[in-house]
Amino acid sequence: GGGGGGGAAASGDDGAARYAFWNVKYYRHYFDVDTGDVVERVVSSLTPFRGAPFIERFGARADLYGPFWIATTVVFMMALTGNFASYLAMRGTATPFEYDVAKLTFAAGVLYTYAFVTPPLVALTFKYLLDVKVGMLHVLCAYGYSLFVYVPASLVAVFPNALVQWLVLLAACALSSYFLGRTLYATLTDAQRADRRARIVLGVVVLAHVALGVTLRTFFDHRVTLAPAVATPPPPPPPPP
Repeated sequence: GGGGGGGAAASGDDGAARYAFWNVKYYRHYFDVDTGDVVERVVSSLTPFRGAPFIERFGARADLYGPFWIATTVVFMMALTGNFASYLAMRGTATPFEYDVAKLTFAAGVLYTYAFVTPPLVALTFKYLLDVKVGMLHVLCAYGYSLFVYVPASLVAVFPNALVQWLVLLAACALSSYFLGRTLYATLTDAQRADRRARIVLGVVVLAHVALGVTLRTFFDHRVTLAPAVATPPPPPPPPP
């Protein structure tokens, strides 16, 4: 398991030296991980209270393989379980169930934008506003793995009860936000942590992550039309004498 990560780190230096960042081959080594590497990072994202912060542990072996497939899995799981939750809620009602393709396209737009556009913006803010030297791909890696908790959460949230869905997704959001906040906080020095700007930036990052969790809750919204009451027909008139 560990051999894949070490190879990724070594080939990473070689790739950075040989190719420009706009060349696809530059990113090839970031997909050079094995199952053991990915599982280790997933477990770290689900247990952020234990061990060293994520970037400290895996920064030298940052990968894009896990973040890409995690984001893709969350997209399909949210669309699938969101539609299934609607199906369960609509059984026995006058509303016929129809698969909502818009859930898939909306999930893809939200998740891919958040997972691959937000991290570079955060890394640039850290670099130019806070003078924190953290790699853009390291931040992207942390963001990607922070989303994994929504995979099991989406399975539980399929239960057609709004309170259960809110509790499950908010718990997932809290765990994911803590993981991401702790990861980024660990990149700051003591002096930077005392800087008011750093606290504001971290606050905005966490709030944006919470906003994502609340947005994912909308995948489980559904419209249900109750079956109309059937009017009892009047009794037939008596036959003529």
